[in-house]
Amino acid sequence: MARLAILFLFAIVSTSAAAEWTGTDWNGWTKERKVMFLDGFVAGSHWVASNSIAPFFIPDETIRDYARKLWEQSNAEYSRATENPKQKFPPKYNAGEVMLIMMYDSYQKNPLFERTIITNPVQQISDRLDTIFREPRNQKIAVSNAIYLAKKIIGGLPVEDMNILLPYLRGEKPAPFFGIIPVYDSNKKFVKAIEFP
Repeated sequence: MARLAILFLFAIVSTSAAAEWTGTDWNGWTKERKVMFLDGFVAGSHWVASNSIAPFFIPDETIRDYARKLWEQSNAEYSRATENPKQKFPPKYNAGEVMLIMMYDSYQKNPLFERTIITNPVQQISDRLDTIFREPRNQKIAVSNAIYLAKKIIGGLPVEDMNILLPYLRGEKPAPFFGIIPVYDSNKKFVKAIEFP
């Protein structure tokens, strides 16, 4: 366990001191280094989810009740507006209210446990990263992003969704808003949204 903690801290310090590792770096690592890196990354994902979630939630009960009401109101308004195109869009919320709505939404959905924690076997992730980074265009993808892509692929991400994500991860398209990529059909009609991670 101490080894994993040291590996994770090394990854944080190294990443903050220099540009993030990419597929080019990954392809130059030995199998042992890849596994050690992934061990630290997986341990770190568990640590972040278990120790950093609480500060994002709202500790004050009165503010939390107000945030809940705003969250329920905004969800109801946007739901009505999307179901009926003739329905007026809801009023704009100020920045503080938007922040409370988003914080409460995070509290409700607890996305760190769903998205951040890596539960796949390290060797499975390593093999998937080898496949991702075999493609020369993908070698500029950050290793951390590729790990989450590998997690999604192992979890059943369709090839068509992976192909939509790759240009964003390679930096060929601007980063999506809050990690949500809208997908449209040939008639520019919204089909679905792909979340990343």
